[in-house]
Amino acid sequence: MQKTHVARHFAKGFPALLGQETWISDPIEPGLSLPLLLLLRSEGLPLDYAFVDVVSGHATQFLYAFDCPDCYELAFEPPVETLFKALHLTWQETTPSDATTAFLIMQDWLRESNKPVVARFTEPMLLFGVTTRRMEHIFHLARTRSHPTPEQMRVLDIDLNYWRPPIDEGNELIRIIEKRPETYSELELSRTAIRRAIHNWHAGELGSCAVGEKAYLAFAQDLRDSTVDFTELRASAWGCSPICQQWTARYSSCRFFERMAPRFGGKARGALEKAAFYYRQCCEAWRGWDSQLGRPWKWWQSPKPENQSLLQDYYQRLRNAKRRAAGAAHVEAAMNWERKAITELAKIEL
Repeated sequence: MQKTHVARHFAKGFPALLGQETWISDPIEPGLSLPLLLLLRSEGLPLDYAFVDVVSGHATQFLYAFDCPDCYELAFEPPVETLFKALHLTWQETTPSDATTAFLIMQDWLRESNKPVVARFTEPMLLFGVTTRRMEHIFHLARTRSHPTPEQMRVLDIDLNYWRPPIDEGNELIRIIEKRPETYSELELSRTAIRRAIHNWHAGELGSCAVGEKAYLAFAQDLRDSTVDFTELRASAWGCSPICQQWTARYSSCRFFERMAPRFGGKARGALEKAAFYYRQCCEAWRGWDSQLGRPWKWWQSPKPENQSLLQDYYQRLRNAKRRAAGAAHVEAAMNWERKAITELAKIEL
């Protein structure tokens, strides 16, 4: 009996690298920052999640527009470019026409350099291997989970479930080409992060979306408005990743500024320590919102028929005026804590 030929290519160190440590210690809903962290760690850069989340710009912004839950992916500065330039890296981005082309590009890149690749599909992923068995193409990947584990996914599955349609922004593959010899300054990166946090809080709008303090106010107002239906198919997404990825990013701001505070002296150090404390209190206020209106995590992680009752309970909570008023109060409390953090950051001479 003839054996089936199987061709495999894996990035160096994978999938073992995924299980080397706990990548995220706080209750964070990770997004693009996690595969970027895994990509950077594969290059030997000793970074943590909070560093990547803040330096890329993700953790210092908050966006909201009721009719456009996808707006949370917008940014004043492109996160990949912002992060990689700050670390003096050269990289390559390409936009394949379809999932099969993405597979072939990934296969060629692995043959060339044995390095993992970040894919920006409808969900960001780390691609670290490919397999071809007969005519079937399979990606080996890690998805954006707090504890990423190796998974296998057919090209067909990517095409059906994770490929952005043509009307959306393109699907991208991103790889690091080389680390340049220049060293980066954590002090300067901290100053940039401070400026960015202050700007994003006061900016008001990005495109048609509210930003910073204005976004907090708009979200709280809509929660109190009985005519605003958060159970409508598109709007219900705000109770899922768009809000959760943003508010849990405040843990990253807390950890980053707390760790960078000793690099500043005198009053600046005290201001950063206070800002970090206020970001943590902001998260605690958001946890209050989550207890009232947050998504059912068991259903989110395993949307099986036996968990559908949890989803119905979630919709009932979104229709409950008292719960929505309580949720709005928690959002306003979180806003006040973040405003205090920004006030402290503004005291630092840059």
